Order: sequence, then C-alpha cells, then structure tokens
Amino acid sequence: MVKPIIIEKKDNIKEKISLLNFKDQKPVLVFDIHKTTLDKEGNVNSDIYSMIKEKKEDYNIVFLSFDGQEKRIIENDKLLNKKVIYRKIPRIFMKKREKHKVLEEIYKLYKPKKIMLYDDNKKNIKDVVSLNNKNIKAFHYKKLL
Repeated sequence: MVKPIIIEKKDNIKEKISLLNFKDQKPVLVFDIHKTTLDKEGNVNSDIYSMIKEKKEDYNIVFLSFDGQEKRIIENDKLLNKKVIYRKIPRIFMKKREKHKVLEEIYKLYKPKKIMLYDDNKKNIKDVVSLNNKNIKAFHYKKLL
C-alpha cells in the first residue's frame, strides 16, 4: 500500500508532488475520490474501476481529493485500499481546494504529454480550464443512474 500524500494549507505543493516519483512521461489520469472513484456511500464506482484496470499500464494514475477533515482522509484511504489495484496508486489529499495547482505542478515536474482530471465538482473543472493549458484537461464526471 502506498502512503498518502497530504497537502496542508501552508505546504509547498511542488515539494509534495515530487513525492509521486513518476519514472516516465506517460500521460497522467487523475481521479477525484469522493463521488467519482467512490460513490457518495463510499462504494467503489465500477465505471472508474474498469477504466483504471484497462489503463493502468499505459498511464500514471493518481487519486486526488479535497478533504479538509483528517477523519475523512483516513476513511477514504481505507476505502481505496479495499481494491487490490488501488493499493499501489498514489493518492493525494489536499486540505484546500486547489486541484488545478496540483495538476500544474505534475505537468511542470514530470512533463507528461497530457493530464486528465475526472471530477464530479464543476468548480474544479473550471479551475483547470482557467490554467489555459491544452495538455491539462478536466472532465466533469457524473455517474449515470
């Protein structure tokens, strides 16, 4: 199991992102945790699970979550560890809603061809669009019922 990276409000994002230690320039898939990778009840989303299972060899994959509460960070980390393939995927928990800055630092540090964020929160999508970087994309994830 990988140790989660926790970004506190005062932390240097670049320093924390260097802990990902990607070895290559594969494209990066970033998945929000709450209401995307896990549904609102904390169950594994089968759509995201299937996508990760299919893409894990060709992409660097990261879980990224805005979690201001330590209790929720611990809980989400435990829920992710229930799936064997999720145990080796790096996870970043932020205590401030600045996912776009994390994506930007991943891009600067590791220089992947592209980064794609899947997130249920439209504010995060808008923040990524504001970066105005054609290699960093965000997709609004909405589970179909």
